[in-house]
Amino acid sequence: MCKKTPRFLQNGLWVREKSRIELLPYESITHIYHRHGFSRVHMGTELLKILRTPLTCLEDIMPANQFFRTHRNYIINGSFIQKYDPEETLIYFVCGQKIPVSRRKKRPFESFLEDSNRA
Repeated sequence: MCKKTPRFLQNGLWVREKSRIELLPYESITHIYHRHGFSRVHMGTELLKILRTPLTCLEDIMPANQFFRTHRNYIINGSFIQKYDPEETLIYFVCGQKIPVSRRKKRPFESFLEDSNRA
């Protein structure tokens, strides 16, 4: 397990912020975007929390049947997918967000969609 990894339960991530601990329920997280050393946890277009945790650590603790890493900078929640365009390798979310799928993650992502009956 990575240093500074948020603790998790079956229903969400527990995130510490100074002296406060907050639960981020999995069903409210649409995607996580990582850039410049920070992971930004989103609910649609709204930013829920900024973490200093690498995506690799978050990927290890998030439920694999619900979350998938589509790109080196993104982890997505499969329950918010509205449409997947395999030609453009883009995922369209219900909230209007567009998330890319990298070339090497394309086949595993399509398997993820088939396994979870989200296609």
